[in-house]
Amino acid sequence: MECITKNKRTLTLGKNSLYVNPALTASNPEHFTYRSLHEAAAMIVPGTKNCPSVIYLEPDVYAMNGTKTSCGLTIQGDWISLIGLSENPQDTILADNRGHMVNSYPSDGFHSSPAQTLMVEGNGFHCENLTIGNYCNLDLVYPLDPKKNMPRYSDTITQAYAIGGYGYDQWSFENCHIIGMLDTISTRLERAYYHNCVIKGTKDFIGGAESIVFHECTIKIQDTCPMYMSGTVAALYKSCSFEVTLEDFDTLYLTKFGGMLILDHCSFLGNMKHIEWALEPEDDMRCYVNEVVCFDNPAIIGASKPQNTVTMTKEMEDSLSIYNLLSGSDEWNPSGSDILPARPIRIELKNPAGTSGSEPFSLSYQEESVILCRVVPFMPLERMKLSVIGPICCSVSGNELHLRNENKDTKSLSANVCLSAYGVLGCYSLTAHAKKTPQPVLFAEPSIILEQGKAILSYAFDCKDSVDESDITWFRIEGDREVPVAVSRTKPCRDYHLLPGDIGCQLKAVLYPKYQNSEASDFVTILSPFISSENVNTKEITVNDFSTFSLETNFRSGCFQIDTCHPSYEGVETEHVAAWEAGNPSEAFVYGRGRDGARSSYGLLTSARGCCLRYWNLPDRVPAKAMKLSVVLCPEKDTGEGFGSANGQFIELKLNYDPITKTGLGLRIERLPVNAVSCCFSLRIYKKGISSLLAPPVFSSAYLTPCTVVLYADASHITADITSEAQQMERAKVYGLLHNVHLEAPVPAFPYRDVEIHHTGTVPTGNRTLIEQLCISYLT
Repeated sequence: MECITKNKRTLTLGKNSLYVNPALTASNPEHFTYRSLHEAAAMIVPGTKNCPSVIYLEPDVYAMNGTKTSCGLTIQGDWISLIGLSENPQDTILADNRGHMVNSYPSDGFHSSPAQTLMVEGNGFHCENLTIGNYCNLDLVYPLDPKKNMPRYSDTITQAYAIGGYGYDQWSFENCHIIGMLDTISTRLERAYYHNCVIKGTKDFIGGAESIVFHECTIKIQDTCPMYMSGTVAALYKSCSFEVTLEDFDTLYLTKFGGMLILDHCSFLGNMKHIEWALEPEDDMRCYVNEVVCFDNPAIIGASKPQNTVTMTKEMEDSLSIYNLLSGSDEWNPSGSDILPARPIRIELKNPAGTSGSEPFSLSYQEESVILCRVVPFMPLERMKLSVIGPICCSVSGNELHLRNENKDTKSLSANVCLSAYGVLGCYSLTAHAKKTPQPVLFAEPSIILEQGKAILSYAFDCKDSVDESDITWFRIEGDREVPVAVSRTKPCRDYHLLPGDIGCQLKAVLYPKYQNSEASDFVTILSPFISSENVNTKEITVNDFSTFSLETNFRSGCFQIDTCHPSYEGVETEHVAAWEAGNPSEAFVYGRGRDGARSSYGLLTSARGCCLRYWNLPDRVPAKAMKLSVVLCPEKDTGEGFGSANGQFIELKLNYDPITKTGLGLRIERLPVNAVSCCFSLRIYKKGISSLLAPPVFSSAYLTPCTVVLYADASHITADITSEAQQMERAKVYGLLHNVHLEAPVPAFPYRDVEIHHTGTVPTGNRTLIEQLCISYLT
């Protein structure tokens, strides 16, 4: 054992207690003293909950020296603490400056880049009196020694993690600064506690535990959506101050995807006009507020859905305490707060499929179902208060709520089921359909009429006042095959836009007559006349509404095809491309509503990486002199970068194209590492799958919902016009980025007339692109 005195503090050194000082002339392991933190971290042995191992750090800037394929410092072992020997956390800095696909790249080609300044592998990790910073996008300023100042590595804001750790428990931070920009805290922990800390970032930078407490912390928010989502238990902000600076939004959304948040004695300052819990809060989400102010006035949070916000009582404040949130079965109490009797913190109700009440869920008249209950910490449901609003009978059995729809009304009604204990709520909303009405009776024999480029199914029911919810599927009869070409999704599919591929074929419509509150009648099959060229516009193929679009993978000239494929990356492109595999063609697209920036749009959503939408032109009877492709694209990213990462993610729109030989012309919209609020737009020529530039590329902020792309190509040149109705972001203006783009280039003549839209981006919610409208024109 060795004893040294530092800042009036006596340190007893040993194998579980090491001292680091870069000013030492040399490391001396026999005396447990080291010149570098990396040396000490390699020698420290795991501690225990009652006797943690400690590394003491003298004030200095400690460069973590991560590489392009490895994180900065990795600490391995349970119950290890890092403690700075100055009470000012800005005196002792753990620093690195690497960001995802900027100067840090995934070694396996698939996952996120190892850009963490500090990576920890162990339970019980503790930090005190330190700054952990990622200075990829921030200047490091060190007043104690300005020679150690460090300019930011890049102005391109990218995922640049200060700290990471996955699958561990009982992490705590005392008097620390954790700073970065995007994704500052990149952890997935069971429980975490931050006290008297400053945490800084833009999006998705805070959180990272199933149960997490921020106590007397300052949260510096520089963009909306600072938290991706709350954990599966809750996130508690106790006596915290939020300092908000928004450039391009007037609303602060605390999370992207919701969860249970608790704001207890917190304050907000900044330029936001509104504060919401989540971008799209679930109807059943419940978040809690107690004495929250904004500029010294009572704060209004979650005004878009007031039922999401619960004002805490004293009883609820005791239930939603620091101790109850973190104690678990081992009574962990990092704050030293009062020990209170265990009470439920979160009551979660889910339907049998495991999805929350935000998913569409309904019961037919007298139908029975079950809601599953999860209570943290566990408490028998019989001790809870059950309340029901609406025509639902509900009873408790074990961890289940048994439901029965008793709606005898003539219309569907909303119902709410709620369990509560000590004021904490678990809610579930559903629709109780009305008692069944008689089945529809067809008024006359249905028929299919061909007019104005459509096949229209004509039918009528006996009751004109009832709401028609018939299910209709259209098929094209190709010899002995029947291929679905249109389906009912949001409403009865009463008409089908004819395609050139229908010429010479018959259509079959299968009608299941149904009212809103009836059983479906027996299906009826209706055949159309044979489709002739006079019935179809072969010069303009338009889809203004994808709600009935059939997601088929089969090939036929004059029709659309769904597929997936992987492009050929060439030359300098390969420098930033991560390895990936194309998804299943049958899962390439789904129809639905977008999220985030595309949350008001409906259309085809990219659902598998590498998804393709192709139109195979009929063999030309009268060769077209030119082609035009007009597409309305709706990216879910709302800040102009368009895609999940800058690692080979783009969308290409190709015309005068042949998908078999992979030859033709097109436009690529790509996220590149050099700019995080724009995409690179480039005209390209494709020959046997290899693309090359036709003209210098242009960076633009135009890839925002809705983004309209118009491509035109004739025998000698190609043009592209890209416009967006969305307002240009302030950061894009600072960079001098164009918000509308015009590109043109000379090209050779191509005989091909097919079209392909190919998306190589990742497809988790928030990263997708939605195709809202499409028009292909053949100009003669």
